Amino acid sequence: MYTRAIEIEPSLVPAYVKRGLILHEMGDSMSAFKDFERALQLDPAHGPAYYGRGWVRHAWGDYRGELQDAYTGLELDVESSAMYYRRIGSAYHGLKQYEAAIKAFSRALSLNKEDEGTLHNRGLCYLDMEEYELALSDFSSALALDPVWSWPLNGRGLAYLKKGDLEKAISDFTQAITFQPGSPVSYINRGRAYEQRGDTDLAANDFRKVLELTEKEEWRQLAEDRLRAIGAKTGRTSLFSRLFRRDRR
Repeated sequence: MYTRAIEIEPSLVPAYVKRGLILHEMGDSMSAFKDFERALQLDPAHGPAYYGRGWVRHAWGDYRGELQDAYTGLELDVESSAMYYRRIGSAYHGLKQYEAAIKAFSRALSLNKEDEGTLHNRGLCYLDMEEYELALSDFSSALALDPVWSWPLNGRGLAYLKKGDLEKAISDFTQAITFQPGSPVSYINRGRAYEQRGDTDLAANDFRKVLELTEKEEWRQLAEDRLRAIGAKTGRTSLFSRLFRRDRR
Protein backbone atom coordinates (compact mmCIF):
# COMPACT_ATOMS: atom_id res chain seq x y z
CA MET A 1 0.00 0.00 0.00
CA TYR A 2 2.85 2.40 0.72
CA THR A 3 4.35 1.57 -2.66
CA ARG A 4 1.03 2.40 -4.30
CA ALA A 5 0.89 5.66 -2.36
CA ILE A 6 4.38 6.55 -3.63
CA GLU A 7 3.35 5.74 -7.20
CA ILE A 8 0.45 8.16 -6.84
CA GLU A 9 2.48 10.83 -5.03
CA PRO A 10 6.26 10.34 -5.52
CA SER A 11 7.10 13.12 -3.05
CA LEU A 12 5.14 11.62 -0.14
CA VAL A 13 7.93 11.51 2.46
CA PRO A 14 6.09 9.62 5.28
CA ALA A 15 5.29 6.78 2.85
CA TYR A 16 9.00 6.27 2.13
CA VAL A 17 9.78 6.24 5.85
CA LYS A 18 7.02 3.82 6.78
CA ARG A 19 7.84 1.51 3.90
CA GLY A 20 11.49 1.65 4.92
CA LEU A 21 10.65 0.61 8.48
CA ILE A 22 8.66 -2.36 7.19
CA LEU A 23 11.40 -3.38 4.75
CA HIS A 24 13.96 -3.31 7.55
CA GLU A 25 11.69 -5.44 9.75
CA MET A 26 11.50 -7.91 6.85
CA GLY A 27 15.28 -8.07 6.63
CA ASP A 28 15.76 -6.00 3.46
CA SER A 29 17.96 -3.37 5.01
CA MET A 30 19.44 -2.11 1.74
CA SER A 31 16.02 -1.28 0.27
CA ALA A 32 15.05 0.27 3.60
CA PHE A 33 18.17 2.45 3.57
CA LYS A 34 17.34 3.65 0.06
CA ASP A 35 13.84 4.62 1.19
CA PHE A 36 15.20 6.64 4.12
CA GLU A 37 17.76 8.30 1.86
CA ARG A 38 15.06 9.23 -0.65
CA ALA A 39 12.90 10.64 2.14
CA LEU A 40 15.79 12.83 3.30
CA GLN A 41 16.48 14.01 -0.24
CA LEU A 42 12.88 15.18 -0.41
CA ASP A 43 12.84 16.63 3.12
CA PRO A 44 16.16 16.93 4.98
CA ALA A 45 14.29 18.08 8.10
CA HIS A 46 12.11 14.95 8.47
CA GLY A 47 13.18 13.50 11.82
CA PRO A 48 11.71 9.97 11.51
CA ALA A 49 13.79 9.37 8.37
CA TYR A 50 16.93 9.90 10.47
CA TYR A 51 15.58 7.46 13.05
CA GLY A 52 15.02 4.83 10.36
CA ARG A 53 18.39 5.34 8.72
CA GLY A 54 20.05 5.14 12.12
CA TRP A 55 18.27 1.86 12.79
CA VAL A 56 19.66 0.37 9.57
CA ARG A 57 23.12 1.69 10.41
CA HIS A 58 22.92 -0.07 13.76
CA ALA A 59 22.22 -3.37 11.98
CA TRP A 60 25.28 -2.73 9.80
CA GLY A 61 27.48 -1.99 12.81
CA ASP A 62 27.83 1.72 11.93
CA TYR A 63 27.18 2.92 15.47
CA ARG A 64 28.75 6.35 15.02
CA GLY A 65 26.57 6.96 11.99
CA GLU A 66 23.58 5.78 13.98
CA LEU A 67 24.46 8.16 16.80
CA GLN A 68 24.74 11.12 14.43
CA ASP A 69 21.37 10.30 12.84
CA ALA A 70 19.70 9.88 16.23
CA TYR A 71 20.92 13.25 17.52
CA THR A 72 19.89 14.95 14.28
CA GLY A 73 16.42 13.41 14.49
CA LEU A 74 16.14 14.48 18.13
CA GLU A 75 16.85 18.09 17.22
CA LEU A 76 14.26 18.06 14.44
CA ASP A 77 11.49 16.08 16.13
CA VAL A 78 11.44 17.01 19.82
CA GLU A 79 7.90 15.73 20.33
CA SER A 80 9.14 12.18 19.65
CA SER A 81 12.20 12.46 21.89
CA ALA A 82 11.75 9.06 23.53
CA MET A 83 12.36 7.09 20.36
CA TYR A 84 15.50 9.07 19.54
CA TYR A 85 16.93 8.55 23.01
CA ARG A 86 16.31 4.84 22.49
CA ARG A 87 18.28 5.00 19.25
CA ILE A 88 21.05 6.99 21.00
CA GLY A 89 21.22 4.35 23.71
CA SER A 90 21.49 1.57 21.13
CA ALA A 91 24.35 3.40 19.41
CA TYR A 92 26.28 3.89 22.64
CA HIS A 93 25.66 0.24 23.53
CA GLY A 94 27.15 -0.79 20.19
CA LEU A 95 30.15 1.42 20.93
CA LYS A 96 30.45 -0.29 24.35
CA GLN A 97 29.97 3.06 26.11
CA TYR A 98 27.65 1.49 28.62
CA GLU A 99 27.16 4.36 31.05
CA ALA A 100 26.15 6.69 28.21
CA ALA A 101 23.82 4.00 26.88
CA ILE A 102 22.13 3.51 30.26
CA LYS A 103 21.69 7.27 30.60
CA ALA A 104 20.03 7.51 27.17
CA PHE A 105 17.77 4.50 27.75
CA SER A 106 16.75 5.83 31.16
CA ARG A 107 15.97 9.21 29.61
CA ALA A 108 13.77 7.47 27.03
CA LEU A 109 11.96 5.57 29.79
CA SER A 110 11.38 8.78 31.74
CA LEU A 111 9.43 9.97 28.71
CA ASN A 112 7.69 6.67 28.01
CA LYS A 113 7.91 4.19 30.88
CA GLU A 114 5.89 1.54 29.03
CA ASP A 115 8.28 1.11 26.10
CA GLU A 116 9.13 -2.58 26.25
CA GLY A 117 11.77 -2.19 23.53
CA THR A 118 13.76 0.31 25.56
CA LEU A 119 13.46 -1.86 28.68
CA HIS A 120 14.78 -4.81 26.70
CA ASN A 121 17.67 -2.79 25.29
CA ARG A 122 18.65 -1.41 28.67
CA GLY A 123 18.49 -4.93 30.03
CA LEU A 124 20.98 -6.05 27.38
CA CYS A 125 23.25 -3.22 28.43
CA TYR A 126 23.08 -4.26 32.08
CA LEU A 127 23.74 -7.85 30.98
CA ASP A 128 26.96 -6.79 29.23
CA MET A 129 27.93 -4.82 32.35
CA GLU A 130 27.37 -8.00 34.46
CA GLU A 131 24.69 -6.17 36.44
CA TYR A 132 22.49 -9.25 36.40
CA GLU A 133 19.85 -8.21 38.92
CA LEU A 134 19.23 -4.94 37.05
CA ALA A 135 19.10 -6.87 33.79
CA LEU A 136 16.55 -9.31 35.25
CA SER A 137 14.41 -6.41 36.41
CA ASP A 138 14.36 -4.77 32.96
CA PHE A 139 13.66 -8.00 31.07
CA SER A 140 10.86 -8.88 33.49
CA SER A 141 9.35 -5.40 33.09
CA ALA A 142 9.48 -5.78 29.30
CA LEU A 143 7.74 -9.15 29.58
CA ALA A 144 5.05 -7.69 31.80
CA LEU A 145 4.22 -5.40 28.87
CA ASP A 146 4.58 -8.10 26.20
CA PRO A 147 4.48 -11.62 27.71
CA VAL A 148 4.95 -13.44 24.39
CA TRP A 149 8.05 -11.60 23.15
CA SER A 150 10.97 -14.01 22.75
CA TRP A 151 13.78 -11.43 22.93
CA PRO A 152 13.42 -10.44 26.60
CA LEU A 153 12.83 -14.10 27.43
CA ASN A 154 16.21 -14.88 25.89
CA GLY A 155 17.77 -11.90 27.68
CA ARG A 156 16.36 -12.92 31.05
CA GLY A 157 17.38 -16.51 30.41
CA LEU A 158 20.95 -15.39 29.77
CA ALA A 159 20.96 -13.38 33.00
CA TYR A 160 19.78 -16.46 34.89
CA LEU A 161 22.41 -18.54 33.10
CA LYS A 162 25.16 -16.12 34.14
CA LYS A 163 23.91 -16.32 37.73
CA GLY A 164 23.97 -20.12 37.60
CA ASP A 165 20.18 -20.52 37.90
CA LEU A 166 19.94 -23.15 35.19
CA GLU A 167 16.33 -24.20 35.75
CA LYS A 168 14.98 -20.66 35.33
CA ALA A 169 17.24 -20.12 32.35
CA ILE A 170 15.98 -23.29 30.65
CA SER A 171 12.38 -22.32 31.40
CA ASP A 172 12.81 -18.91 29.75
CA PHE A 173 14.58 -20.32 26.70
CA THR A 174 11.87 -22.97 26.31
CA GLN A 175 9.18 -20.30 26.43
CA ALA A 176 11.07 -18.26 23.86
CA ILE A 177 11.15 -21.30 21.56
CA THR A 178 7.39 -21.71 22.02
CA PHE A 179 6.78 -18.15 20.85
CA GLN A 180 9.40 -18.14 18.08
CA PRO A 181 10.17 -21.75 17.11
CA GLY A 182 12.11 -20.81 13.99
CA SER A 183 14.77 -18.76 15.76
CA PRO A 184 18.10 -20.53 16.36
CA VAL A 185 19.15 -18.18 19.18
CA SER A 186 16.93 -19.76 21.81
CA TYR A 187 18.19 -23.23 20.90
CA ILE A 188 21.80 -22.07 21.18
CA ASN A 189 21.09 -20.59 24.60
CA ARG A 190 19.11 -23.55 25.89
CA GLY A 191 21.75 -25.94 24.57
CA ARG A 192 24.36 -24.11 26.63
CA ALA A 193 22.18 -24.35 29.72
CA TYR A 194 21.54 -28.07 29.21
CA GLU A 195 25.26 -28.63 28.67
CA GLN A 196 26.11 -26.82 31.89
CA ARG A 197 23.51 -28.96 33.69
CA GLY A 198 25.16 -32.09 32.32
CA ASP A 199 22.29 -33.07 30.00
CA THR A 200 24.49 -33.72 26.98
CA ASP A 201 21.83 -35.46 24.88
CA LEU A 202 19.36 -32.58 25.31
CA ALA A 203 22.13 -30.08 24.60
CA ALA A 204 23.16 -31.97 21.45
CA ASN A 205 19.56 -32.00 20.24
CA ASP A 206 19.37 -28.23 20.57
CA PHE A 207 22.68 -27.65 18.81
CA ARG A 208 21.61 -29.94 15.96
CA LYS A 209 18.40 -27.93 15.72
CA VAL A 210 20.48 -24.78 15.21
CA LEU A 211 22.11 -26.42 12.18
CA GLU A 212 18.67 -27.19 10.76
CA LEU A 213 17.40 -23.64 11.23
CA THR A 214 20.18 -21.37 10.00
CA GLU A 215 22.96 -20.88 7.49
CA LYS A 216 24.48 -18.02 9.50
CA GLU A 217 28.12 -18.96 9.82
CA GLU A 218 28.61 -17.60 13.35
CA TRP A 219 25.75 -19.63 14.81
CA ARG A 220 26.58 -22.77 12.83
CA GLN A 221 30.20 -22.61 13.97
CA LEU A 222 29.14 -22.26 17.60
CA ALA A 223 26.75 -25.23 17.33
CA GLU A 224 29.36 -27.37 15.58
CA ASP A 225 32.00 -26.50 18.19
CA ARG A 226 29.67 -27.47 21.03
CA LEU A 227 28.73 -30.73 19.30
CA ARG A 228 32.39 -31.60 18.86
CA ALA A 229 33.05 -30.80 22.53
CA ILE A 230 30.11 -32.94 23.65
CA GLY A 231 31.23 -35.76 21.38
CA ALA A 232 34.77 -35.63 22.76
CA LYS A 233 33.53 -35.47 26.35
CA THR A 234 31.13 -38.41 25.98
CA GLY A 235 33.34 -40.53 23.74
CA ARG A 236 30.86 -40.33 20.86
CA THR A 237 32.85 -38.09 18.53
CA SER A 238 31.85 -39.91 15.36
CA LEU A 239 28.17 -39.77 16.29
CA PHE A 240 28.19 -36.00 16.64
CA SER A 241 30.59 -35.13 13.83
CA ARG A 242 28.62 -36.87 11.10
CA LEU A 243 25.46 -35.01 12.03
CA PHE A 244 26.79 -31.69 10.78
CA ARG A 245 29.30 -32.73 8.11
CA ARG A 246 28.80 -30.54 5.05
CA ASP A 247 30.64 -29.39 1.96
CA ARG A 248 32.58 -26.20 2.85
CA ARG A 249 33.98 -25.56 -0.62
